[in-house]
Amino acid sequence: MVRCQGVWHRVEVRASGLSVPHDHAELERERLLAGLGGPVKGCAAVVAAWRTGTGWLPKALRAQRSSFFAQVRHGNTNEVLRLLDEGFDPLVHDSQGSSLLHHLAMVDFKRLLPRLFAAGLEVNGLNVHRRTPLHEAVLHGDLPLVRALLAAGANPALRDEHGVAAAKVVPHGDTSGALRLKVKRLVAESVRRA
Repeated sequence: MVRCQGVWHRVEVRASGLSVPHDHAELERERLLAGLGGPVKGCAAVVAAWRTGTGWLPKALRAQRSSFFAQVRHGNTNEVLRLLDEGFDPLVHDSQGSSLLHHLAMVDFKRLLPRLFAAGLEVNGLNVHRRTPLHEAVLHGDLPLVRALLAAGANPALRDEHGVAAAKVVPHGDTSGALRLKVKRLVAESVRRA
């Protein structure tokens, strides 16, 4: 339940995303007002927090989001797909502002990637650390995922909060530099094709 416009509104996860008692035009108006520096309150603030990972969420929604991303972190692709099939919102972001695209190295990305793009997730979306899904794929050393993200238009030149481009990220456990060299080659190939 969310206090909104002086009354309590029920906010729930449904097949179409978060269900709130407001139409798209009302939520869009609130989003535009926020873009102009106005405050975002009530249901609009909850929708924004759900979709960005930043801001306040009711306890029940925080728990649902946390449980969902736990399935992702544990690599339970079948459960993630089941939850999405049952209507869990694919546009949800974790508390660090990372979308499901940022976490694809932990699951079978081939089964999820087309569905996430179809839902409208941005291949170059930034989390709170200004990392893209490509940064995370490189960090995990997942070369097939790196290749897929580059093919989908990921920008290897985008820099994180430390000024590091995805092609310069050192993959976990890459003490020899071999993975980093392979990533550089993949990026160079994608730039040549573009």
